[in-house]
Amino acid sequence: GTAQKIVSKTAKIKELLDEIYNIRHENREIKGDVRVFIAMGYASYMIPQDLSALFDLFPDLRILSHSSLDTSDINVRDIDVALTYQEVNDYDIVKIAEKEVHCGFFASSKYLSEHGYPENIEDMIKNHRFVTKHGSLLKQAFGEERFKQARINFISNNPLAMINAIENNVGIGIMPLSFALKGLVCLDNIICNTPIRY
Repeated sequence: GTAQKIVSKTAKIKELLDEIYNIRHENREIKGDVRVFIAMGYASYMIPQDLSALFDLFPDLRILSHSSLDTSDINVRDIDVALTYQEVNDYDIVKIAEKEVHCGFFASSKYLSEHGYPENIEDMIKNHRFVTKHGSLLKQAFGEERFKQARINFISNNPLAMINAIENNVGIGIMPLSFALKGLVCLDNIICNTPIRY
């Protein structure tokens, strides 16, 4: 009985090791240049986290990227992959994957020390100012009525400018939860059920 169980477990471990070896072997075969169009919002929100893991898997891969604020800049002859959260109306482009990125409300520690830490969403809307990239995410998170009551002091079509504004104490904004790793404070007592879809 015990010997048979050990043999069975050993066989499973060997299968797993073979599978890992095969994955590593396959990864060595994936190499070369990939031309990528990256929407500016994707570049600032996603690329730093995702690229490191990608290059760990595929060390001989090289990404040649072009960023733009506008998907109308996409030229299908010049790219292999497009990463964007905007709709693309080009029949030559096929969506192959979608990712949902969970978000939270963020502020700088200096902003919170000067203006207080909001107790709830009502307190936040009544007593704080906001930074947003366009109005869509904030409007989705608040709903139409609350959005009208919110004091939005900075709006930009450039996500890098929005991030910079939050870092420099302008107000509270919605960003992916990974931004907690970049020194910003996530208001984790106020849940944001508004994901970004890429």
